[in-house]
Amino acid sequence: MDTKSYRQAIIQATKFLLSQQNDDGSIRPVEHGVGTLHKVPFALSTMGQFDRAARLCAYAYENVMDDEGDLVGHFSRSPRHQHYYLVSNAWLAAGAQRLGHFELSLRAADFIGSLQHPQSGGFFTAGPAASIDGEQDVFTTATCGLALLYCGRVEEATQAGEFLRQVWEKQPAGSARLYTRTQAGKDLVTEIQDDEAFDSVLIVGKPGQAYHIPAVAAGFLTKLAEVTGSQPFVETAQK
Repeated sequence: MDTKSYRQAIIQATKFLLSQQNDDGSIRPVEHGVGTLHKVPFALSTMGQFDRAARLCAYAYENVMDDEGDLVGHFSRSPRHQHYYLVSNAWLAAGAQRLGHFELSLRAADFIGSLQHPQSGGFFTAGPAASIDGEQDVFTTATCGLALLYCGRVEEATQAGEFLRQVWEKQPAGSARLYTRTQAGKDLVTEIQDDEAFDSVLIVGKPGQAYHIPAVAAGFLTKLAEVTGSQPFVETAQK
């Protein structure tokens, strides 16, 4: 592994992010809304750029976040960020928490927590537009669970972990496919249209898939196991 090349790439990427920040703390292109800004505080805090990250959090708090803790300001969400509604909110919450920007992170966490199914522990894919029987999925739940874990909300994060564990247990026996969506947090969605496949199923050996979905789930479950000491979460993450 050429670690020097990785370091250089990280430094160049950080420099690029900093070059895109406006004087008011926002990130260009501003018109892309939460799609532009939602992961940047986390990335900049990781690289020690605390002042720049805090300026972006302050901008988001004043201009993008509403009184309920949702991100609604300025511009509408892209179709992708509308589909996985809570993922943007969750990454911003986690980044703000790392920075100690609690007025943003805790308000965001309250909003995220309000969209967790009370029985299944999964988070609604469609966010506030979902009904109580709405779809829940692995990507949304793992990302929201991680954000709530960052914010110290271990009980809710544990419920999210249980949802992911149950999704794994419900996979068809001996299947070379991993289904990622559920109806009402209960039944796996296994009848999938071609245009839904990228977000709905991973097939062993097939290139170009959404590998970030099981990756985020495994990462979250590993961190959750460190907090709870739960061996089943470790085992599910490994699987």
